[in-house]
Amino acid sequence: MAAGANIAIGPSGGKVLVERREIPLVRVGFPIHDRIGGQRILSAGYAGTLALLDRLTNQLLETKYATYRDRRRREFMH
Repeated sequence: MAAGANIAIGPSGGKVLVERREIPLVRVGFPIHDRIGGQRILSAGYAGTLALLDRLTNQLLETKYATYRDRRRREFMH
C-alpha cells in the first residue's frame, strides 16, 4: 500500500496541486496572494516557528475530524 501525502506546505501556487490531490495546503513562503494578510504571515524565528507548527497541527486536526466518521463507517460496513 502506497502512503500518500495528507497535507501540503507551500505558497499560494501550490493550490493547483492540492486541488488535484484533494489535500489541504498550509501557506508558507512567498507569494501568498489568496489570503487576506498573507504578507504578514510569520514563519521565521521562534515566534514564526511556533505559529507554523500551530497552523500545521490545526490543519491536520481539521482534516482528521472532517473525514474520520466517513472512514470509520466505510471500514465497519465493508
